[in-house]
Amino acid sequence: MDTTLLIWIIVAVVVVVAIIVLVGVLTSRRRTEERKRAQHEQAERLRVEARESDLAAREQEAKAAQERANIAGAEAAAQQARAEAAQADVEARRAEDNIRGYEEAAQQSRAEQEAAIHKAEDLDPYSQEDRARDDRIQDDRVQDDRIQDDRIQADRVQDDRARNDRVRDEQNSSLASGPDADPELPGHHDHDNNLGHGGKHTRE
Repeated sequence: MDTTLLIWIIVAVVVVVAIIVLVGVLTSRRRTEERKRAQHEQAERLRVEARESDLAAREQEAKAAQERANIAGAEAAAQQARAEAAQADVEARRAEDNIRGYEEAAQQSRAEQEAAIHKAEDLDPYSQEDRARDDRIQDDRVQDDRIQDDRIQADRVQDDRARNDRVRDEQNSSLASGPDADPELPGHHDHDNNLGHGGKHTRE
């Protein structure tokens, strides 16, 4: 084997090895790049999920804060309502006390007024005369009313008597104008004859 052929064989082997190494390097780089790209995409997905989780957590925290605020507001409103109810009860009790005081004061004033009026009437001779005159006038009115009632009752009795007399007269007139009262009717003569014959038979 000559030297030239050997050299070409060595060169060919070196070239093949170089090509193999280059292909291996390129393949390794591509795989590394793909792995990095996949890792980057996975990292981006994790970041998105983390942001979504953070937003959900913030939303839940906001809802919890809102609920706490609502509870605090409800408690404050309830406390305010209790305070207002207590204040209203105090005002109502105070009003009742004032009403009782006003009524007692009014009753006392009325009693004092009546006592003063009675005392003034007892001291004033003219007032006593006026009271006596008023009593006489009242008695006269009662007497007049009684007399008027008696007159009305007497008039009613008189009217009842007149009505009864009128009814009795009408009844007598009806009986007098009936068939038994007519002397010309045959039945009446037969009745009288029977009575006459019966009388005669009785006497015989």
